[in-house]
Amino acid sequence: MLEVSGLRDEGEPLDDEDIQALRRVRVALEAGFPEEALVQLLRVYADAVGRAAEAAQRLFHFYVHEPLSTPEPWPWSARPR
Repeated sequence: MLEVSGLRDEGEPLDDEDIQALRRVRVALEAGFPEEALVQLLRVYADAVGRAAEAAQRLFHFYVHEPLSTPEPWPWSARPR
């Protein structure tokens, strides 16, 4: 289920968090949630998390990495001493 949704790579070993996630998936399926709808929801979740990670990486690069790579001027008013 996690591989189909795109939340993990095929063949990657399961850890404790993966096992907990699979237990939650089982509860949803046993409660009558359609499998295809659950897969679709997990794909949307995976896409959203991926986009958030990409945005965080870009912002870190722009606001932290780049200013530390250039001597002056700093893009914000508080400069380290």
